[in-house]
Amino acid sequence: MIIKNYESFLINLGYLPLSNWKSGNVQHQIQKLKGERKPPERERILNEFSRESGVYMYSYNDKCLYVGEANDIGCRLAGHYDAAWLPQEGRQKKYPQYDFFKLYRYELEVKWIEVQNEFDRDAVEAMCTRIFNPIYIEFRRKYRGN
Repeated sequence: MIIKNYESFLINLGYLPLSNWKSGNVQHQIQKLKGERKPPERERILNEFSRESGVYMYSYNDKCLYVGEANDIGCRLAGHYDAAWLPQEGRQKKYPQYDFFKLYRYELEVKWIEVQNEFDRDAVEAMCTRIFNPIYIEFRRKYRGN
């Protein structure tokens, strides 16, 4: 019942349906080649995706993979691209999203909507996570052993 209330609330504010969101694709299957200072795909993400604050969603084969929020969407998406390829060895803290994005080295769809206020972003992200039930939630639960 509460999820329907979240959905109605976001529709009333114009955050849903997803057709209100901008969309694009990221090529998580393309990695940095030897000798390249920065991967061209990472640079494309930084140049082509919004640098505004907002909420974003990754999907693959019409399944929601991940919902997040960021002060700079393009920069955050570039960070997720990096996570698909960077090793975690030697890091003091392990981040589940690093291992998660390694599982999805494909062309991924990204949808996003600008939400400037930090508290509003957190609320929209949380409601979208409940509505779309991203695969990452179950992955994180298993990753942490909960």
